[in-house]
Amino acid sequence: MVKLSTVAAACWLSSFALLAAEPSKIPHGTVELVSSVKTISPGSSVHVGLLFRLEPGWHIYWKNPGDSGQPPRLSWQLPEGLQAGPIEWPTPKRLPIGNLLDYGYEGDVLLPITVEAAKTLRANSTQTLAANLRVLVCRETCIPGKAALSLTLPVKAGSSQTVEATRAFFVQANEAKPGPLPDGWRISAKQDNASIFLSVAGASAEGKLSFMPGSPNVIENAAPQNVSIDQDSKRIQLKKPADAAGSTPSMEGLLFHEQPGKPTEAYLIATSIEAAPAPPAAQKPLTAAAPAQGLFTILLLAFGGGVILNLMPCVFPVLSIKVLSLLDHSQGEKRTIQMSALLYTAGILVSFWVLVGVLLALRSAGRSLGWGFQLQAPGFVAFLICLLFVLGLSLMGTFEIGTSLMNTGSSLTHRGKYSSSFFTGVLATVVATPCTAPLMGVAVGFALGQPPVTCVAVFTVMALGLASPFLLLSLLPGLSRFLPRPGAWMETLKQVMAFPVFATVIWLLWVLGQQAGMNQVAILLLALLCLAIAGWMAGRWPTNRAVKTAAVVLGLAITAYSSTVLTAVPPITVEASASSANGLKWETFSPEKLASYRAAGKPVLVDFTAAWCLTCQVNDRVVFHSPDVERHLNRSNIALLRADWTSYDPVITDWLAKFGRSGIPFYVVYSGMGDSAPLTLPDGLMTPSGFLEHLKKVNL
Repeated sequence: MVKLSTVAAACWLSSFALLAAEPSKIPHGTVELVSSVKTISPGSSVHVGLLFRLEPGWHIYWKNPGDSGQPPRLSWQLPEGLQAGPIEWPTPKRLPIGNLLDYGYEGDVLLPITVEAAKTLRANSTQTLAANLRVLVCRETCIPGKAALSLTLPVKAGSSQTVEATRAFFVQANEAKPGPLPDGWRISAKQDNASIFLSVAGASAEGKLSFMPGSPNVIENAAPQNVSIDQDSKRIQLKKPADAAGSTPSMEGLLFHEQPGKPTEAYLIATSIEAAPAPPAAQKPLTAAAPAQGLFTILLLAFGGGVILNLMPCVFPVLSIKVLSLLDHSQGEKRTIQMSALLYTAGILVSFWVLVGVLLALRSAGRSLGWGFQLQAPGFVAFLICLLFVLGLSLMGTFEIGTSLMNTGSSLTHRGKYSSSFFTGVLATVVATPCTAPLMGVAVGFALGQPPVTCVAVFTVMALGLASPFLLLSLLPGLSRFLPRPGAWMETLKQVMAFPVFATVIWLLWVLGQQAGMNQVAILLLALLCLAIAGWMAGRWPTNRAVKTAAVVLGLAITAYSSTVLTAVPPITVEASASSANGLKWETFSPEKLASYRAAGKPVLVDFTAAWCLTCQVNDRVVFHSPDVERHLNRSNIALLRADWTSYDPVITDWLAKFGRSGIPFYVVYSGMGDSAPLTLPDGLMTPSGFLEHLKKVNL
């Protein structure tokens, strides 16, 4: 009995050497973070890995998913002294789906990762490796999943024992890693308008060669790869994508060598591609207005789009605040009016520059983002809701914004009015970003594809366009004579202006519900209740410093807490309903569905939209709920695809970029007539008659 207890204790102690959490469930499978060894040694490297066990028929993706999908993404939380490298991708399988081709893994697969341990790592301690995983699991349909993974390893000097339970997986993953080219083999590549020709010199005459690209949109993945003999080389012809623009400077990927009776070999290759001669002008998408793409024209479009942005529905509530300010100052000193307008303009300019700076920084880090990107984050939407709610309370007279906590006199009141002008400019920019006014789409798409200096110049001109109406009124004092004199009636007007602000709060709560679910909306409604209490306290005891300070602290804490909680909420993926209330049958957009309908010769309308895009929602109610439009679309047998950009979706972002767009609303119509150019509709608000007129251009 004593011996059995000793054995049991030894087994328990050996199991403590590798404290991995239970496998986490993901759609149609499990995943866990595992190690190849039982301990970490300071100054050494440790091989860990993501061990997926997938149900038959389901798969995950390689670093290049192919025609659809997304690779697994890890976000590490490591203790000091440990550093994780990238995923060391094993050779994937080709996964044909209809007339498309993906690259990925099925069954049980380990994705290895090397973790480096610093020499300063403390011996006889334990270190916990933690990571958040996002993964897409697919068969005919794709289901996103996530998992919080962890692995605890003891730190011991010297060599470590192998974990027998995972040894076979690490051996298999190591054997599946692509190797270097055999000695004597040489790679080169050339291209023309339609194809890339990959030449392999020194390859044996026997065997079949094929190529798998390491990054998307380099070749048509499912197209046949014809191999020919060119003197002492084998040449693989790779078809370029139909929407490829110009020359491809280089490519990397896997070269496969299949020989009868032998395992298929995979080699990791990278090569530059000789530049092709200048291709003839490619057929461009048919647009309702296709301006010249010179910089001066783009700047004019940017300024005009900024001016028109003042008329878009999402900007109305904030502009009402500026109208009140203008009326308040209309009979005052000229200097006061001009200073208010200049600070309003400065608020818009600074906000545009900050947005563009963040956008460019994230893009340079590999994120594909577009205009209005910040409203794809539930945390920011929550912050904006709280901000507008407090603003509405102030307009209703619950308390006053702009007075000092210490009530130090009228001089600060004027300073508060100036600061409120700057703040109004910031707020106008924030609520304007969900909108894309006419003329703006081309300018924004052009700007985000240019060097930073040009990009900032375009957005600066757009900001000046947004600020120009109020700036013009301040610089031309004669115009202020047409404004009514301020008086007691303005207090009533100020309270009335609170209602469109509260309407905006309701709209943003609906947006949040689309992104994060109704439970999160309920949490935020409780936060708004606390903000209302804080506002009542500030208004009820306006001269009590302690009460006002407590109200401000409560308000800031509630806003910060709500935004922080909702920042961690993953986006909800909702499959589009088969039909809408007006009888039009919408399907969720995917490149596969679009390609399938086009291959069948069926006309397609793609609606790029989002819950936070108020212009999109107006167009949906006015145009797609119109009986005339409904009858016409149903009669024309057009496939309707809805690309919902409410939460961040890199596929939709990339498709917008293909058309030189970075904002919504955006509509594309494919006529179904072979490879004819698609029709892109104008940006901004539409009418049913205008929409039907555009369809006539492609005979629909």
